[in-house]
Amino acid sequence: MEAMVQHHLNPATNLNNYDTTQARLPYSESLSPLDFNVHNDNGSRAELEAAIDITPVNLSPKKISYLLDFLNALTDPSSVDMRSRAPNKVPSGLPIAD
Repeated sequence: MEAMVQHHLNPATNLNNYDTTQARLPYSESLSPLDFNVHNDNGSRAELEAAIDITPVNLSPKKISYLLDFLNALTDPSSVDMRSRAPNKVPSGLPIAD
């Protein structure tokens, strides 16, 4: 996940430096030969780069670590079902459900 965060901190630079061999794509006889047509075509890649409207961001390693912790918390399996952590009543004392 860190590589993805790093990529989005400066997408234009990373678009042009992307190593297509790191992609893990499912094989399809009809589609796989086309996977990187746009990326490998300088004109198409330049058009894609021109459409990027994200300003590059410089984050310290510590801030990247905080961001990764936050993103991992969003996908924590223990957060899927939190019914056991729900209160029985609201501060007024009224029950949450009958």
